[in-house]
Amino acid sequence: MTAGAVVALWACNGVIGGSGDESGVSGDVLSPDLAECRERPPDPGESSARRLTHAEYQNTVFDVLGVDVSAEVAQLTPDIRVEGFTNNAATLVVTGELANAYRSLAHSAAEKIENVDDFVSRFARCQDASDDCREEFIRRLGTKLMRTSLEPEQIGNFASLFEVAEAEGDGFTVGAKLVVEAMLQSAQFLYRVENQPPSSDAPNPVSPHELASRLAYLVWGSAPDDALLDAAMRGDLDEPDQRETEVVRMLEHPRARETARRYFADWLGLDVLEALGRDQNRYPNFNRQLARDMKEETLRFFDHLVWEEQGAITDIYTRQYTFATPALAEFYGLPPAGDGFQRYDLIGVPDRIGVLTQGAVLATHAGGDDPSLVRRGLFVLHDLLCDSVPSPPDNVDTTPPDTAKGTSQRNRSEERVKNASCGGCHAQFDPFGYVFERYDSVGAARAEDEHGNMLRSDGLFQTKDGKEIPFSDVQAFVQTLADRPRARTCTVRKQVQFALGRVLGAADGCTLVQIEDAVSQRGGTYQDLLIEIARHPSFRLIRAESERDN
Repeated sequence: MTAGAVVALWACNGVIGGSGDESGVSGDVLSPDLAECRERPPDPGESSARRLTHAEYQNTVFDVLGVDVSAEVAQLTPDIRVEGFTNNAATLVVTGELANAYRSLAHSAAEKIENVDDFVSRFARCQDASDDCREEFIRRLGTKLMRTSLEPEQIGNFASLFEVAEAEGDGFTVGAKLVVEAMLQSAQFLYRVENQPPSSDAPNPVSPHELASRLAYLVWGSAPDDALLDAAMRGDLDEPDQRETEVVRMLEHPRARETARRYFADWLGLDVLEALGRDQNRYPNFNRQLARDMKEETLRFFDHLVWEEQGAITDIYTRQYTFATPALAEFYGLPPAGDGFQRYDLIGVPDRIGVLTQGAVLATHAGGDDPSLVRRGLFVLHDLLCDSVPSPPDNVDTTPPDTAKGTSQRNRSEERVKNASCGGCHAQFDPFGYVFERYDSVGAARAEDEHGNMLRSDGLFQTKDGKEIPFSDVQAFVQTLADRPRARTCTVRKQVQFALGRVLGAADGCTLVQIEDAVSQRGGTYQDLLIEIARHPSFRLIRAESERDN
């Protein structure tokens, strides 16, 4: 195909735009044959040092030091989203600006330690000027905070800070705070660093400390506790059953729920919700508080499904209940059931079912004051089915076409899908957007658009093999979506991507299909996903440097 033909392919109004990420979707779900994968050795894929996300930084500081730096962390420039997630190792770098912010954060965290004597006693049995006292404190704190055993040279460097304190006429506790401040600025704290093994023919196991950290950040988004570190040092995490036992234990901790929320908010892109601007003349009822209620509604819905029901992840599409404040209930046309968040039964409410008809998702992926059928369709294709289409060239106008009386967005889309230049790509995602046309840009149900055009929610669900499954309304659409193997595969892919902190590649194909097969046999819950990720042989492996370079 010539360059001119490529440009012509996109030369139509309303051509697709990005999904709001810093990069596009990497490609189709990798699906090698399961039987073939059983014959292959486990491959952990690419590996690199991962800077702690802002959430992981905050959790780790709280869990190890016992101080809350959430207010300070909230002032940091947000982590960049890549393919929906904010924990991608490739973009988690320490810039000059961030290094300065970390310096201030480290000082603030050290100063917030209220009872330094009690804090020191957690890591050292004495507080005198002896080398033994200093080294014990540094070694034990470093194991927790930096998630590794410190080398003698590192211990010596940190120990010199006690000498600085003494030179200023201060005692052990001041030196201890200086050590805390220094550790919080060290690469081994800020990054999840894993030592690359020597070159070999096969991947090698990570160290016990590194394996404990992998489990801790998978389930908790924080540092390993003493029980996990002890198990790792005894070699009790080497086998899949042993790792499963630890994951089950860790899932009982409140931190597991917080990390699940972080994953779900990333997956659905909910963190942009409060900052969405909408024309107040057109949407007078939409404000920051309602946006916060919408986000919390979706997260409480997820909490209930995952922890109380322990339902399959794909059940998020079809559950007929929600949790809303009085203001949000009125927004949905429901009679308020009481103060605060209350559960609402949605059976018999035709416009509300599952997560896709909640205001948070509809508003987040609307694209502007005029809800974009294309943006919402791309959200389904990219984030719920893990499929992709090429991004348009930079010189193509992606402004949605104007609508008018007698011509709705759907009318424009149907013309676009039939167009020889545009239809090849738009036919893959526009029909997914049809079902959402009866919701405005903030998620309120509507029967007609601003021009008085009557809106529809029926269409044809495009399958990967070219089939078209008709749906009559949103209820039928979400059930069709939940039943698709692609949707089930995508839930696995998204969680594995979040767990690994990187875009998935060809080397991850067998890992994905093996985890998906194991998860489906368990039931497909969030807990099943974490357990099977941890159980997979590749979870405790890392490639040699030479292998990664080839």
